[in-house]
Amino acid sequence: MSKALLDTHAWIWLANGDPRFKNGSSLKMIEKASKSSELYVASISIWEIGMLEAKGRVRFQMPCLEWVKRAVELPGLSVIDLSAEIA
Repeated sequence: MSKALLDTHAWIWLANGDPRFKNGSSLKMIEKASKSSELYVASISIWEIGMLEAKGRVRFQMPCLEWVKRAVELPGLSVIDLSAEIA
């Protein structure tokens, strides 16, 4: 079993097919976690993406809300609440 909690930027890169995840140990770990449905992103990352987009620090090829709706549907990904342990 392999659990993975994605950082906000890692989630953006993964969802956008960024070359950083083209190969390597990070991608293998993410794929393993995804296959066992243990790939996570903290709910605060959704807020952070909205703030990054509003400040012009990230740009999407679609409205931000549409991007988020698609990105939360990545195979094996679950959005989890921000707990004290995660924080």
